[in-house]
Order: sequence, then C-alpha cells, then structure tokens
Amino acid sequence: MINFDNCAIGQTWQGGNFTLIEKNIVEFAITWDPQPFHADPVAAKDSYYGGITAPSAYLFCIASKLFNDTNDYAGIGAMKHEFEIPNPARAGDTLSFTLTCIEKRLSKSKKDRGIVIFELKLITQKNEVVLIQNSTIMLYREKS
Repeated sequence: MINFDNCAIGQTWQGGNFTLIEKNIVEFAITWDPQPFHADPVAAKDSYYGGITAPSAYLFCIASKLFNDTNDYAGIGAMKHEFEIPNPARAGDTLSFTLTCIEKRLSKSKKDRGIVIFELKLITQKNEVVLIQNSTIMLYREKS
C-alpha cells in the first residue's frame, strides 16, 4: 500500500498498458466530445490530424484507470489535476503509464495525512508523450 510515508520524491512506478481502438474512441467522442477529428472517421481524415484522435477526457479516463490498477493507495481524494497534451493519441497507439512522486508535504491541519503531487505520463509505443498530468492527492500516513 502506497501511503504518504513510503512515497519518496523521485520514486517512479510503471503501470499497465492500454491500446486505443478507433471504435471505442468514436463511441466515447460521440457522447462526450463530438468534434469531427474525434467522432467522425471520414471527416477526421481531412482534418489537421489526418485521422481519429482520442479526446482529452478519454485520456484522463485511461490515466485514472491505469493509476488505480498500478497499486493500492491510501488515498483520501484528489485535490487538483493539471493536464498537458503535447501530442495526439491515435487509434492503434498502445499507451504505457508512468507515475512519479514529484512533491510532498505534511498536512497543516491533519496529522494523519499528507499531500503528494504525482506526475503521470501516458506514452505511446513510439515514445511520444500524449498526456502529462500533475495530480495533487491527499494520502493517509502510516498508522503508528
């Protein structure tokens, strides 16, 4: 179980993989982000991207799933998420997951918890980063 006390700055975890399937991207996009380059394969071919790309909300969902599959966390809750999408994620890409503890501090008001900032990355099989997510998470401390 990863908690505040056994999470060290610079520590990295490798998570699972997720392959993007065009049908699933389109189904998600039709409901949640129906821009043509996400939801319409024909229109997407004529777009700037030259094909279907995954919506940012879909990438966040994938990141959340892979985060939760990586390990057990003594998490209380997420306090803040910041995103950067430096490259498009395309149908057929297999995304790998890395998670790094980049900052941490004890809670100022509760002695049994601390605040950790994780940097999460989704990276394609071509080593292109398609999502960088900094998440501020409140974690319980080890029970004494």
